[in-house]
Order: sequence, then structure tokens, then C-alpha cells
Amino acid sequence: MVSSLHEAIALIQEKDLQIQKLTKQLRSRDLSLRTLQNQVEQLLRRVYGRRSEKMHPDQLMFGSLLMETAGQPATIEPLAEVPPSTAPRKPKASKHNHPGRLPIPEHLKRVEIVLDIPEEEKCCPQTGKPLKEIGCEVSQKLEYRPSP
Repeated sequence: MVSSLHEAIALIQEKDLQIQKLTKQLRSRDLSLRTLQNQVEQLLRRVYGRRSEKMHPDQLMFGSLLMETAGQPATIEPLAEVPPSTAPRKPKASKHNHPGRLPIPEHLKRVEIVLDIPEEEKCCPQTGKPLKEIGCEVSQKLEYRPSP
């Protein structure tokens, strides 16, 4: 217990200083937590993100510069230097020279199947004008029929 008023005031001032110290520590920890969360998000984006969103390792050095210019202490440490790969890259195959499928030989029998709608549906129900053909699709396929 406190025996005098002066001891009580000194104890209150000591507690206030301790509260200020703990508040300062809490703010510092919050700041470091936010920067660590930001680093984790950036690393996840770098590893799992789309190719256009991936970051070059040299870009990480700008984070500390931005923190210094904002007047905050630079707490972000650069990641370890990624050595450049010494293996030569294979050039990507050109997609323009793809031959596609071989055409079906001319000597094979062809059957034309036309899928059409009835004549009464070829007119617009509101205006009565004939509808235009939008397009058609042509495909060929080989059918396997075992010999009898």
C-alpha cells in the first residue's frame, strides 16, 4: 500500500511511463507485423502469381528506399541474391508452322449431313422477314465399320 500522497503520485507517474513504453512497443510490433505480412503476400504473389505479376529480385531493394523516403525506418531486409541460371534456354516452338491434321484421303466415301430447321421457323415471328444464315460448320471424320 501507498503511505503518502507523494508516493502515490510517483507510482502513477511510473505506471504512466510504463504504459507509454508498452504502447510504443505495441506500435513497433504492429508495424513489423504489417511489413512481414506484406512480404509474405509479395512472396506468395511472386511464387504463385500470374507471370505478368511476378517480381524480379532486384525490385525488392526499392522497398527500403521507399520506407526511408517516407521517414520510416527501413526494416525490410533484401532477400538473398538469386544466381542467374547458367543453363541455356530452349527457344519456344513456333505455333505458326503447325501442320495440323492430315486431310482425309480423296478415295474415301463422303456423306453430307445437313442439319436444318423447318421452313416456318426461317422467318422472323415479329416482322415476318426471312432470317439470315449466320454461318455454317463443316467437319469431316472417319468412321470405323468392321467388315461383315
